[in-house]
Amino acid sequence: MAKKKLDSKLEELKAKLYRLKDIEQLLGVTNRTLLTYVHNGKLKAAKIGGQWIVTEKNLEAFLNGD
Repeated sequence: MAKKKLDSKLEELKAKLYRLKDIEQLLGVTNRTLLTYVHNGKLKAAKIGGQWIVTEKNLEAFLNGD
């Protein structure tokens, strides 16, 4: 059971990461709109080195309305 949990965590680490700038271009929305989604909890992101980073999993969840 622990191995499955570890494998799951390793897959998360391998996931593609997106900057908000990348998502702006993909979705055709402004940075301000994305920051609003982040601050409202609609889009899960982490601020790393001064940049907001979104995992592929969190971007997919956002796009699917989860």
